[in-house]
Amino acid sequence: MFRGSFDLASAAGLLAQHEVPVETGVVFAGLLGLTSKSMLAQEQVGDMIRYRLHETFQAYALHKLRECGELSG
Repeated sequence: MFRGSFDLASAAGLLAQHEVPVETGVVFAGLLGLTSKSMLAQEQVGDMIRYRLHETFQAYALHKLRECGELSG
């Protein structure tokens, strides 16, 4: 999970690390879907679009990761 903002390549790379074979277009569509549902914030930084998970969703995700033992602390 990203603690700060991230871009499309980072999201695709994270999935690849977990051996989830997804094309970049599918990742982009997923990010757009989450943005349209207000789960992700989108911002333009120079010529790059960056995404950020809203704090409420990030807190919930961290809680669930700790609960299932995927994250300590």
